[in-house]
Amino acid sequence: NSISIIILFIAFTFSFYSGFSRTLLFALLGSLSIFILNILRIDLFILGLQHYPEYGSLLHDILFPISIYGFVLLLWLVWIFKISRKKQVHEK
Repeated sequence: NSISIIILFIAFTFSFYSGFSRTLLFALLGSLSIFILNILRIDLFILGLQHYPEYGSLLHDILFPISIYGFVLLLWLVWIFKISRKKQVHEK
């Protein structure tokens, strides 16, 4: 699941291309942060199942997908409104 999310993230990042080094650096750092978040998400899911097994479905189906997709959305918004726009503003 993490690999498909990372591929989607990189594709989106390059669709708003903002110079090779800037885009590549953001794509690499974002991918690494998504990977780390996914590992932490799995760890928290296991702990949640150990302590609250009755909420397994809620954790698996709702909370943890929201966390990973929400983080990717946040990275995309940062990319669009903060980082890629800086290049466009400086070019004008």
